[in-house]
Amino acid sequence: MARRLSHEEGILVGGSSGTATAAALRVAKNMTKDDVIVVILPDGGRGYLSKMFSDDWMRENGFMPAPGLTYYVSDLFKRKVAHSRIPEMIVLRPSDTIQKAIDLMEEYQIDQLPVVSEDGQNVGSINDIIAMQVVYERKHPESVQVTQVMGRAFPQFEQTSEIDQVYKAFRLGSAMVVITENGKAIGVLTKYDLMTHLQETIESGMAGKVTAKK
Repeated sequence: MARRLSHEEGILVGGSSGTATAAALRVAKNMTKDDVIVVILPDGGRGYLSKMFSDDWMRENGFMPAPGLTYYVSDLFKRKVAHSRIPEMIVLRPSDTIQKAIDLMEEYQIDQLPVVSEDGQNVGSINDIIAMQVVYERKHPESVQVTQVMGRAFPQFEQTSEIDQVYKAFRLGSAMVVITENGKAIGVLTKYDLMTHLQETIESGMAGKVTAKK
């Protein structure tokens, strides 16, 4: 977190300040917009320049991936955009019908879709189970709106988030995550995207080491 404060806010603080900020962010999730949180940052980062602010030190101590592995969601997302055969984000609007969801699932051979509002907000989700229930209950999918039956929104992460956060979301059971830029949805990532990306970067890193030895 101390590195994030330096990277994103331009505040050079130490590890204790990073811990305090991380705790404050957890507390903030249960607060309202009218609440005020005061966080004391007890140490500066000058004494850590050769440690946690050093990429080499972070890698040596297992806090960062080895060279060649990406660290931020933006790297993973860029790779998907460059290599994927389908659009980076296939979405439904709340006012769309379940029939449209079924059509999109069939066209792209997928089983889940994020629901995104006109202003780019991640507001819900539709999967094949929901679509199946609509059909099974003899409802007309062409007349049932997404907003009537949609499930909870998928977890979302800014492009500046660390890949570890996405990995944790997948381990907790999320099938998909929504990637945002300034709070607006711009794409999605799946477990397959993460797995493929890491596998390719690890293999390319190993190939580079072999070439260097030769």
